[in-house]
Amino acid sequence: MAKYGADTVRVFACFMGPFEGSAAWSTTGIVGSHRFVKRLFNLFMDTPHSGQSEDELTLALHQTITRVTASYANFRFNTAVSTLMEFLNQVERYPSVTPQVLETLAILVSPLAPHIAEQAWARLGHSDSVTNQPWPQADQAVLAAARVTVPVQVNGKVRATLTLEPGQDEEVVTQAAKQQGNVQRHLADKEIVKIVYVPDRLLNFVVRDA
Repeated sequence: MAKYGADTVRVFACFMGPFEGSAAWSTTGIVGSHRFVKRLFNLFMDTPHSGQSEDELTLALHQTITRVTASYANFRFNTAVSTLMEFLNQVERYPSVTPQVLETLAILVSPLAPHIAEQAWARLGHSDSVTNQPWPQADQAVLAAARVTVPVQVNGKVRATLTLEPGQDEEVVTQAAKQQGNVQRHLADKEIVKIVYVPDRLLNFVVRDA
């Protein structure tokens, strides 16, 4: 384990599963965590800076802030790692990014990989510690402009609509739909046979009498 470094071990431990769960310790998956940490390091050290970001990347940044912040607050460190991995995949598609993107990413990753975050912060021209920085805040205007309306159906009939950030997974949308009063009424005393989810387009509960 020592050859992988402290940041890799921390990321791997967080990525193994939910904080409140239990998992048998195994080093099988540590290579993936090590690869993620190396990619982060290379991004911070080698990526040129530009004056502005593409709209798509700006949206992804603020979505990442929202999701990572919520994951940390709920001790879902594994989902924080997953979200940061997804964002890294997006950032790597661009030949250059703004310093703001890299600075925000350094702060977001600092609880998981503090050593790399400190190196990145210094590389970005700062003399103080990344741990002293205020936590990033998502721009709600950016998020609102990109939200999508998803109709919620029960047996093909619309019973509610949800306004969501794009790209939400089925579990998140399903749980949000079940909180809607009209959906609850039409699911009462019913057995959910199937859930049909078309991302950003449609959620349909196929039910029958229980």
